[in-house]
Amino acid sequence: MKISILGIAIAATALLSLLSMSPAAADSGQRNYQFLVGSGSLCELASNACPDVSMASNGDTVQIAGAGSFSLHSSSATGGGTFVHKALSGETKAAGTWIVLSFLAFHSFGNAVPQGLPSSLEGGQLVLLVQLQVNGTPVHNAILNVDCELGSAPHGQSEGITLAVQNAINFNKKVSGFTVFIRT
Repeated sequence: MKISILGIAIAATALLSLLSMSPAAADSGQRNYQFLVGSGSLCELASNACPDVSMASNGDTVQIAGAGSFSLHSSSATGGGTFVHKALSGETKAAGTWIVLSFLAFHSFGNAVPQGLPSSLEGGQLVLLVQLQVNGTPVHNAILNVDCELGSAPHGQSEGITLAVQNAINFNKKVSGFTVFIRT
């Protein structure tokens, strides 16, 4: 996340209130997370925090907002949100919802302590198989990559999302938006 420490502290306080509503996982080697993508408390941090935006090589963009949870122990995930696909001209080509179909991978960049934030916040890269729906009708499956720069992100890693729509378009250039992983 490229934002001020004060802004992150405010968001961290709000995010920690979410944690108090869910039971903590037993210390049995399980790692469970919640994730936010251009939504929730992140929207208070900056004018371009929400939604997350990614661009395809033809100039089309996709806006993604949503939330969910995942477990490394069971390699499972749930969640969803909204999407808007716009042409270079700004015309809306498609809009609808997305839902998580399956967890594919997660690589943690470590907790946010180096940024002066609570250890329950982490950076990393989450890879999900999602289904895009328009008016409740499935139209495409896609690979959603969610990247958060907190922790010790590798050089060249940037905040945001990419969306590779199977047999269609690849939104592979991150434009704007914030994400976060919250260890529960």
